[in-house]
Amino acid sequence: MKSYYFYSYALLFCLALFTQNAKAQCDAGEVEVEINIVPDDYPQETTWTLTYADGMPIANGNVNGQTVCVFEESCLTFTIFDDANDGLCCGYGLGSYAILIDGNVQAEGGEFGGEETVSINCPTGT
Repeated sequence: MKSYYFYSYALLFCLALFTQNAKAQCDAGEVEVEINIVPDDYPQETTWTLTYADGMPIANGNVNGQTVCVFEESCLTFTIFDDANDGLCCGYGLGSYAILIDGNVQAEGGEFGGEETVSINCPTGT
């Protein structure tokens, strides 16, 4: 019985360690960009891209969000797509998206048609 508890605690420790390391560990001069997606009733319709302002790709995905590191001064473009042209909210579920930089919400939404594009972390006037 003792070994059962030992293995249970060991498993919990490993899971906690893995979860901690699953987040991006940014270097000095970088910020953590977190993409969170709450899917609607049709998650297979949703994809997104994150690029630098010049169009160079950083990351892309589906309803499984992602966390990446970019240089602090990077101007970013986030585009979310919905194949059915009805967004994430509100006709077929209460889906949404949020983009955070170092834990602070920079953009969020869910009501759009086939796609929505937002600029993030860009200087005023760009």
